[in-house]
Amino acid sequence: MPPLVRPPSRAVNTAPLPPERPTAVAALPPRAPLTEAPPADTPPVEAPAPSARDRDPDCAALADAATAAPLPPILGPGACGAALPVSLSAVKLPDGSEVTVTPAATLTCAAALAATQLVRDDLAPAAKKAGARLSGVSVAASYVCRGRNNRKGAKMSEHGLANALDVSGFSFTDGRRMGVYDDALPKGFADALKPAVCARFMTVLGQGSDGFHEDHLHLDLRKRRNPKSKLCQWTVD
Repeated sequence: MPPLVRPPSRAVNTAPLPPERPTAVAALPPRAPLTEAPPADTPPVEAPAPSARDRDPDCAALADAATAAPLPPILGPGACGAALPVSLSAVKLPDGSEVTVTPAATLTCAAALAATQLVRDDLAPAAKKAGARLSGVSVAASYVCRGRNNRKGAKMSEHGLANALDVSGFSFTDGRRMGVYDDALPKGFADALKPAVCARFMTVLGQGSDGFHEDHLHLDLRKRRNPKSKLCQWTVD
């Protein structure tokens, strides 16, 4: 055989390439709880009255719209915890089908209801209009007693109050599993995502926000002095 001839070398482009967006739903490492409670500007969670769950409108609204099993109160350490937490494992759609939440998210009834309404009223219809059917939401984190951005000494994260949800991706009935920032997400679905989450939640942190949310989307219901004040930081190309 004749000897192989190497093609002429080309100039190498040494300019740094932008980081690639995730193209699949990857399992994110679990956020370890801190050994000591983070500083907080809220008092410790108190045990609820026996009838508190029955009287809570958000807990009641979840009954028909989601699979959300009641959990015992989370009381501490420190100011971490939630009086009426639930384990949200699925959202029930009007047609009788379900969108699974994996792993199940430990949230307050209010945060679980916001997530349920987001999936049921915004994301599932957007997927359907885009020619797809949403079947699952992949969760990176829900309740964990820690400081913001998992940094020691930082102020209490809304995750420590079961008031926050980190979403890493979505699944569809045709078998596709995609990261939350995947360019291959159905276009109509992707276009509806940011407006929907920013309308439903008080804080939205995504790519381009602070360097800590490049592989997941953070959503929470943090209470601010101005009830109408929201923070929506997410650069969408």
